[in-house]
Amino acid sequence: MIYLTLLAITYLQQGLGEQVLIYVFIPASGFVILSFLRKKINAPRPYEEWDIKPLLDRDSPGQSMPSRHVFSATIISVACMHASLTMGMICLTLSAFLGLVRVLGGVHYPKDVLVGYACGLVWGVIFFLF
Repeated sequence: MIYLTLLAITYLQQGLGEQVLIYVFIPASGFVILSFLRKKINAPRPYEEWDIKPLLDRDSPGQSMPSRHVFSATIISVACMHASLTMGMICLTLSAFLGLVRVLGGVHYPKDVLVGYACGLVWGVIFFLF
């Protein structure tokens, strides 16, 4: 919802111009690249290796590392930081909590969410803050 608000406000202030396209293209391109990387790594999920039932439903096996949910939340947080430092910091904190939920939910190992978070930060810093 925050991301849609960022896009809407930017559109209303600047029209459908370069900044709106940047806010869409950078996260989307990172998501696609991360998805290819994740498919190549194809790391098993915790519930595949341990005798646990995940709290979050997941139908397909593998592709645990890196976490796309955490990557997406983090890159969107950096986009928000580009517009508002305070909102960006709040969103980055919420992204970290999302990672915790993914681990506690049994669908990711801690390293999966840490790598997703780091990839989101790196991608965002390179393209939004420089």
